[in-house]
Amino acid sequence: MEHEVHKGEMKRKNQLEPSTSTSSPSLHSKKIQRVSSASFSSLKNGFFNGSFRFNSGSWSNSSSGGAGNAHNGGESGSGSSKSGSGSTINVNDLLSKEPESTDASNNDLSLETTLTYGVSETAGKRLAMEDRYEVIPFGRASSYVNLKTSSSADSTSPDNDRSTSPEESRACSSAFFAIYDGHGGTACADFARDNLHSNILNSEYFNQDPERAILEGYKKTDDDFLEECTKNGGDGLVGTTALTVLISNNSLYVGNVGDSEAVLYRKDKIVKLTNPHTPKNKEEKNRIESVGGVLVDGHRLGHPVWNAQMINIAVTRALGNLYFKSPDFIESTKSGLIADPEVTKLTLTKDDSFILMASDGFWDVITPKEACAFVMEHRDRNPSGTCRHLIDMALKRSTADNTTVLLIDLHSVDSPKNDVNRS
Repeated sequence: MEHEVHKGEMKRKNQLEPSTSTSSPSLHSKKIQRVSSASFSSLKNGFFNGSFRFNSGSWSNSSSGGAGNAHNGGESGSGSSKSGSGSTINVNDLLSKEPESTDASNNDLSLETTLTYGVSETAGKRLAMEDRYEVIPFGRASSYVNLKTSSSADSTSPDNDRSTSPEESRACSSAFFAIYDGHGGTACADFARDNLHSNILNSEYFNQDPERAILEGYKKTDDDFLEECTKNGGDGLVGTTALTVLISNNSLYVGNVGDSEAVLYRKDKIVKLTNPHTPKNKEEKNRIESVGGVLVDGHRLGHPVWNAQMINIAVTRALGNLYFKSPDFIESTKSGLIADPEVTKLTLTKDDSFILMASDGFWDVITPKEACAFVMEHRDRNPSGTCRHLIDMALKRSTADNTTVLLIDLHSVDSPKNDVNRS
């Protein structure tokens, strides 16, 4: 009955009617379902040539956390069938049972010297790679801080040595990691990769309130991309998820929009740091319905004005997607798609082993328990090598999606090297 109500809402004046053409090819993209090569005017007036799932964009390399190379093969992950010993809990349950520690020994973690990390990715069965990632190690974040210098300072004086600002100081003791799972193309994922970290680090709230800085950073990134898309006539169906991890002064801040996920391994517990933002999430489903949004088949978010059976996406929060946010395209309705991240703060302790981040192509086929069991079994392996084997596991399980895995080893068992390991 609920589905029938939503179908009724979709019968609006300017909607597209299904085509009877069978000549169009069928390409599959999990995040977004759309009409191929259709301009906004043709969409609104109901003219098109066939309908099918379409995945646009190109696979390009980038020196700053771009698509990277294709999956590098290797021996199969021996841990793929192991169930693991850790129990899985939600971070909110952890915080309610184990209040944030005030133990001064936590200040002696020395993550700047013990933390190592690696990343691996694959396009999977897709024609294009739309995932992106970004890594900013300890000591490098300060280079992204835009300093405000005094106009009265004499920059030519040899005695004019500038002291480190509070913003620089915090940035120096911070590291940033992100996965962006683009849909409808790579433009928004590229934009987020190039700008979100800078917007967070340069927020006026970063030094005193990193959580608010993350909220502001996501908002600015989304606003700026939508503005650029509007000004330059960009594709309004292009968007991206955004999963970010900020480690600052032994505090962990996780921001997320979309369905990429992160887990923390603490002692024998697997702590889920994120909730996937899809209609399958009860809270997200209730939020969408409360604003009058359209759900398609119970698991996709439909466009509130156009034919939702044809124009819909898999996530309920994302950066970008102008057609789902601008009043020019949704009229007086609300689609329910927002870019507000859920932000989680946790104090890291000596009991924390690693953080595992991955796009949904990985979690679709690998459970957190399986993944963490494999990582724990191979702690002596280079993090990038572990990520390659995790990618292997996902491919053997027939993941069809772009997949990116990023491992942050907080206390490496080998001599640490504070540099990114990419593959």
